[in-house]
Amino acid sequence: MGILIRPARAEDLNFIFDSWMKSWRVSKYAGTVPNHLFYEVQRTLIEDLLGRGADIIIAYPENHENAILGWACGEEKDGATVLHYLYIKDPYLGLGIPARLISELRGSSPGFVTHKLPNKELTAWRHVPEMARRKSL
Repeated sequence: MGILIRPARAEDLNFIFDSWMKSWRVSKYAGTVPNHLFYEVQRTLIEDLLGRGADIIIAYPENHENAILGWACGEEKDGATVLHYLYIKDPYLGLGIPARLISELRGSSPGFVTHKLPNKELTAWRHVPEMARRKSL
């Protein structure tokens, strides 16, 4: 199966928001946002990232552009990639999609990651959560 990358479209956003918030909420790295505030706080953060210019790219199987295998959200800061989040659907975890998505983001790697993630591709990346909280990068 060939895996291709495309920019996210408006019709992808519901899936992106849902998968980001649900997967981050159960992450051991998610921090201490109270449960009753989690979705509101995380939705605002994602909206702010997109509002300031973060890109979301989608991995999909060749000839099936509407089937999302995974996605990444990132920006570029001083030539380095700032990865905000990376999500891969469980059945596709062993296909090298994280590395493929990361390579398609703007900037050079390894860079910065704002949401600490367990992906082996990110071990050399610098965890800088405050970059996601800024009004502008």
